[in-house]
Amino acid sequence: MRECGGGLEARTRNVLEKANFGGAVCEPVVDSVQCKTEACDRDCSLADWTVWSPCSMACNGGNQQRQRNVIIPIRANGKCPKADSSERLENQVCNTMPCMNDEICIAQQDLILNIDASGSLNDEAWKLMKNFTAELLKRYRSTYYGQDQTHIGAVEFGNGAIEEDGTISKAKLISELTDTISSVETAVAGMAHLRGFTNLAQSFKLAQKLLVQRGRSGAQSAILTISDGKPSFMWETKQVAEDLEQKGIMKYMVVVAEFPGSDAWEFMKSIATQPHETNTVRVPGWDALADGGGPFVQEALVKFCPAAHSPSQTLREEKQRGFMLVFQKGYCGWLGKTLGEEVFDPQECFRLSQAHGNTAFSMGRKYRKGKCSVEILKFDTEQAHCTQYKQWEQNPGAPTCHWSGSNQFHNSKYYDWYALEPNCAVES
Repeated sequence: MRECGGGLEARTRNVLEKANFGGAVCEPVVDSVQCKTEACDRDCSLADWTVWSPCSMACNGGNQQRQRNVIIPIRANGKCPKADSSERLENQVCNTMPCMNDEICIAQQDLILNIDASGSLNDEAWKLMKNFTAELLKRYRSTYYGQDQTHIGAVEFGNGAIEEDGTISKAKLISELTDTISSVETAVAGMAHLRGFTNLAQSFKLAQKLLVQRGRSGAQSAILTISDGKPSFMWETKQVAEDLEQKGIMKYMVVVAEFPGSDAWEFMKSIATQPHETNTVRVPGWDALADGGGPFVQEALVKFCPAAHSPSQTLREEKQRGFMLVFQKGYCGWLGKTLGEEVFDPQECFRLSQAHGNTAFSMGRKYRKGKCSVEILKFDTEQAHCTQYKQWEQNPGAPTCHWSGSNQFHNSKYYDWYALEPNCAVES
């Protein structure tokens, strides 16, 4: 049967009784109609544009993409735009604001630091490796706006050796995945220089195990490898990296490589999550880390953290607009009057709250999105109000709720809670 270009469909029937004695002749016993008349050459059909991907940088200008996928493929000599053509792939610049260089990570991310302690590092390079890792850890926060954010674990590789049974030695566990980042800092500070060969595949396997056993369902799973060279057994390493990719685990790379065309750099780019430009950082030699590697810590943070945040920039913006986000997924005080059902901008909810003489408001989330409500939040004195607001400014990581009638936040996944800045006298 033809699939295109025109064909015939036929049907037949049998004569049950022939005409006799001048009876009418039977109607035709074969009937046919044309079918599959469409052209054999068919162009592909494309879906609508996807949503824009996350920005590749938190500041200093990144890139994001959207694409159109093929939903009906071509047939015969039909045509279809290439995957990288402008009809199917669009790029745009994003997050063009300058970095403030105090960015911290407040993402809901489960991150395993994967640290190279192989024999290719001399004693000085090993000290620089540990120092860089310590500086990077200082930029992560396990709680912010009252919410559970980054959890971190650590694995050390570079103890590679062939065991008696012919297997390669396993990587070393430095820290389980935890929300106590200070304990990870202590564990990293105590790492020993292993001086073996670079058993990166084994560290990937251990990191994956930690993420599977302790990872959170709503958090991004990621491995951040810090290394100076090609791993041993490259084929096996690439296979394990591909397995991580299939499981949706992000692979970030900080690579100490003096020259951009080096084999080590090219290989590490190839096993990073693609596109490699947004998921790799090249450090041009150990000397670049002599002062702690500040610029490379900064670059790694704003590239690899899904929610990098500048406290200084946020504080300036809060001062300008007259209110601040204090608590996500909850509120302080008691839910009060609803001021609007289609308010999607906190600035508008602030104006409505201010007009009603309130001190706080909440913005709806999920199915309550668009809802602007004011909270009944009263303080015993104006000075108590000013003191509390100042505490919220100084400690956004773990805010407290102290007011007449309560001493804690009410948890609710349907609201984010904001406070209006009080008119406080400046101390002389």
